Amino acid sequence: MIGVVFNKEDRYVASSGLLATQRDVAPDPLVDVEMVREQVGRLPLLHTVDLNVQRLNPNYYLDLNNMTPSRFWPGDEDFTKLEAPIETVYDDIIARCRFNIGEIAKAHKVAMPITGGQDSRILLGCAQPHVDEIDMFYTHITNYAGRIDDAVAQSLCQSAGVPHETHDRREFHIKKWRREEWKDLFQITSGGAMALPNEYKTGVIEGVEDGAVVLRGHHTDILRAVYVFRPKPAWKEVSWQLRRLLIVPREMFSEDIVKTYGPEFEAWQATLPDNAMEKAADFMFLELFYAASVGMSFPAMWRNFYMSPFSSRRLIGLSLQFNEKKRRKGVVVRDIVERAWPALSEIPYDYEAGLSDLKLLNDADDESEPSTDAQAAGESLQEWRARLKNIGDEEGFYEELGQDHTALHVRRGDILIVTFENLDHIRDFSESKMPWGYDFVEKRGWSMLGMMAHGFTWYRDESVYAFFDRLRDEGFFKEFKKVIFYGASMGGYAAAAFSAAAPGSQVVLISPQATLSREDASWESRYHRAWSRDFSGPYGYAPDMVSEAKGVHLFYDPTAQLDAMHAALFRGENVTKFRCRYFGHRIASLWVRMGVLKPIVEGAISGTLTTEEFYHLMRSRRETRRYQKEMLARLQQKGRPWLTKSYCAAVMARQPGPIFRKALRQAEADLAKRK
Repeated sequence: MIGVVFNKEDRYVASSGLLATQRDVAPDPLVDVEMVREQVGRLPLLHTVDLNVQRLNPNYYLDLNNMTPSRFWPGDEDFTKLEAPIETVYDDIIARCRFNIGEIAKAHKVAMPITGGQDSRILLGCAQPHVDEIDMFYTHITNYAGRIDDAVAQSLCQSAGVPHETHDRREFHIKKWRREEWKDLFQITSGGAMALPNEYKTGVIEGVEDGAVVLRGHHTDILRAVYVFRPKPAWKEVSWQLRRLLIVPREMFSEDIVKTYGPEFEAWQATLPDNAMEKAADFMFLELFYAASVGMSFPAMWRNFYMSPFSSRRLIGLSLQFNEKKRRKGVVVRDIVERAWPALSEIPYDYEAGLSDLKLLNDADDESEPSTDAQAAGESLQEWRARLKNIGDEEGFYEELGQDHTALHVRRGDILIVTFENLDHIRDFSESKMPWGYDFVEKRGWSMLGMMAHGFTWYRDESVYAFFDRLRDEGFFKEFKKVIFYGASMGGYAAAAFSAAAPGSQVVLISPQATLSREDASWESRYHRAWSRDFSGPYGYAPDMVSEAKGVHLFYDPTAQLDAMHAALFRGENVTKFRCRYFGHRIASLWVRMGVLKPIVEGAISGTLTTEEFYHLMRSRRETRRYQKEMLARLQQKGRPWLTKSYCAAVMARQPGPIFRKALRQAEADLAKRK
């Protein structure tokens, strides 16, 4: 892979097409620039947007006397068989890659991205003797797949004993004007025909130190034979190979494309010596596909210098000696990782990790990306409700309460958990597409009444009032030895309010609202959509409704002003308050990250949770990223640079991160100004 372009007419050599000419671009009629910019097509063969500027084949040298390119590799290598015993070849690959990483790390500040795939794992395995010389191991999260990468990467780095940074798009806020500026810059640096990479679009690139060398795993793809999908006879078929180059989208590929680009492709293939023709599909990938992708984008990303330690003709040559079947099955990659760093082999790859292995991906704070549960994927609202009705008919009951609310009861044991949730959130973000209580209580043999709201209704609906009145009057709650009402935020309000239908019940509330009545809570500035609802009717003022509860466990953040004001309105002797300082509003999601949700909720439900036990569990909050960010934000708001510097340094010593690195530098700069 090489980023060199040259202009034979004007005798320029450069890293970008626009640098190789001193005149306006002469459009190349064989290049559809808009299609390339929209990322639905690629630059054909070795073309650029300019008719007179050509990309240099990475296995050619350029004679500067006459500006003529000539092939110099491959030589007389035999790619059809291993040159030594397989273990020796493995060791040679590892040693050469390891040497390259070490030499780069000695000379430069180095960052290594880690994903759930195979390429970065090979590099991490080969980097074992040099991990202390590498300045950063990180993962970018720009989409859902990035969350899978991040979960696997954290396990890999933990196993390797190196710090890992997560660069989440939600933590980087790039203004529109800056994104447009970067887009224009990238058009210049890339030569005018590429879309801005995701790491720049989302701003996560700012998590990597400016000027650092980024080690990428490109060319390790050869170990997986990524372009060898058909048997050897197809490797000489011009039509199949042109289709694989993605010059146009597959649905647009036609015989006209073959007629247009076929002769040039055949001329390129004619330059391959016989030994390269034995691996013709691989060489197409190496010389043509890469040239139109990372060969153009890597030199264009101006903040960092991108290098592949595997970008060595000797390493590529060794990789090609393995037969295609073995490479395609992933045997070679697995063997090399196992031989280079055995501990890394014990962690599943992204394609192996099932949903049960990726519980960390269910991020309660992320309200933008649905889960990918296979069982319920593509299920319509009607189908989903029909599934709930079937469960209710078999195990309890299912009722639709007007247009906006639903109730599902599953009868199991003599303990009943009543939960309140947002129906849309369940369908979009719950892995099982079931109310929280269903998964939690089913394993414990408890019964459940799952209340679901279609929208932010706060359950202020006559049909819901009538439903709980009926259950109370029919003695439904008296059929159980213990009844627990559970909810968070809107669900916390509802759990408190409707617990009045079951005197003597246990109530568990997380960041609840007391009311949204504009008369009683005019200071509440959130939840505008519910302000117009009537909070004065039945089950209206939540603090009054819990007066007959056996016990109320209320969890809130006293530093979150509005939540603390609601909590202050719950004053009964049966109310026990647990302060979750610096947790913010979404307390339960942070408990999940801390690994304490289960003991806290089970203790609250059983009524055995003490304040001493609770605050002992809370000690682990110091190691969670969200809590650390809350602390940092408060220190910055108070204008305390000395404390900010000390805190960031302590956090960075345990787990580096771009936000803390940036805050540390700013605090140091602020302190320097005061001297």
